[in-house]
Amino acid sequence: MRKESNYNNSVIYVLESMDGLHQYIGGSSNYLARRYHHWYRYSNPVSDKHKYQIYEVIRAYGGWDNFRFRILRRVNCETVEELRAIEGIYINLLSPSMNSYGVGIKRRDILNRAKIANGY
Repeated sequence: MRKESNYNNSVIYVLESMDGLHQYIGGSSNYLARRYHHWYRYSNPVSDKHKYQIYEVIRAYGGWDNFRFRILRRVNCETVEELRAIEGIYINLLSPSMNSYGVGIKRRDILNRAKIANGY
């Protein structure tokens, strides 16, 4: 049985190339575990997510050592939906080059969640 997450100490983060040209925006309730999952998927060819766009870009632009993580914002959320809404706002504002709307979150959902989060 999967453990339910606590979203009180969540973060919105950016994984970006050292030159700042390639970015991925994400949100997580467990930042250190999320960093590890990104590294594992990037480096492990047997991972079912190894060929995702984000990891292909990292490999094409200098590898893991040419990218860094930064926390953009710490957030206290009650639900994963609230965290995803805030993540969507950052994706919408910053237009990161490595986020893929076909995986995980769709552009339509980002725009709808941003409207909800802003009270529209």
